[in-house]
Amino acid sequence: APDTGSLINERLLASEERKHIEQLAKEKGFAAEGMEVLSKLVLKHTQSPANDVKQFNFRQLQLYWNSNGPVFLKGAPLPSFRWQAREGFVPIAMYVYNRPEYIARVLSALAKVKGISNCLLIASMDKVSQRVLDLFLAIEFMPVKIIVHPEPKKLVRAFSSEAMHGVLAIKEHWFFILSQVFEELPELQGYKEDALFLEEDHVPMPDMLVTLHALRKIKDNGQRCPGCFGIFLKWGCEKEEKEDDIYKACRVKWFTNTGLSFNRSVYQAIASSPTFDDFRDGWDWSVYHLIQTGQLLNCGRGCVPHMVAPAVSRIANIGRSGTTVKADDADSLLQLQFPTVAEDILDKGFNPDKIYLAPGFGHDGPTDAPLYLGFEHKHLGRRRR
Repeated sequence: APDTGSLINERLLASEERKHIEQLAKEKGFAAEGMEVLSKLVLKHTQSPANDVKQFNFRQLQLYWNSNGPVFLKGAPLPSFRWQAREGFVPIAMYVYNRPEYIARVLSALAKVKGISNCLLIASMDKVSQRVLDLFLAIEFMPVKIIVHPEPKKLVRAFSSEAMHGVLAIKEHWFFILSQVFEELPELQGYKEDALFLEEDHVPMPDMLVTLHALRKIKDNGQRCPGCFGIFLKWGCEKEEKEDDIYKACRVKWFTNTGLSFNRSVYQAIASSPTFDDFRDGWDWSVYHLIQTGQLLNCGRGCVPHMVAPAVSRIANIGRSGTTVKADDADSLLQLQFPTVAEDILDKGFNPDKIYLAPGFGHDGPTDAPLYLGFEHKHLGRRRR
């Protein structure tokens, strides 16, 4: 029987709007650079004979690479890599498009994160470009698995609003990388614990991992934090960006997409939802809707599903242009200008064992708000019943 990841991907790709995108995306030359770059990568780092590679179309090449590409360290393939249950290990998954200037800044910051060498970076490219690929192959501070989102696309006017073009593409890619982490990648087979999900413009602070591990201990303590299903690393307490206690953490009913961390059970709840793929909005608002409708790990009567977050952000968002942020949109840019802990936080003696959980909730969230019906109050494709 097909796994849940395959089923939801099929439903995502079955919508009429998605079919329209795919048809127009077949323009001559659309995947020329990606085909050339990926062919060279497959020939150099896999066992596939050259004649077989020449017969692959772009999608077949992507799928083959995702299944057979090695884990790299310092530009060289590691002979073998499988996750091990060791202290500090966490998969860090990052989906990227083609913004190498942002990616370079994120990787530079990742190199300074305490404990980063114990982790595995999964870099998922939505566009295969040599410049982006070279950035990941140059990583020396941690192993990296490079995969490709196997749905090349050229966004077109397939929706009533132009704002929806990239949102659907990002949603597909986000779910793809979830399914890779929790179901598909051979290097992570059997892994069910928390993974951390970043974007190509999320710059981590040096204490990101030690803080994440401290928050995870709080999350996994059912008596201290009943109903906690995940963590995010943006600020989450009542005074929001005005908080300054670097040791304070809060239970938060809100849901955000910055420095998000959760385990396989959350992925399975999303994958088994009959409405996630059809919901007409981005992946974050789609998950928001699942929380509102009791589809995301309903924790029982009287229990409110929520997350744990630090009072002061451990992630800086440097994005100033992209699908959901425009350089000339003052309001959206203002939302990204939130304070973080200082970059020298570790040098000043930060001790993650001092992180404590404040009483109550940071502020209201999905369960306190009117039912959200999505962008333009519509759904993708046929609404499931």
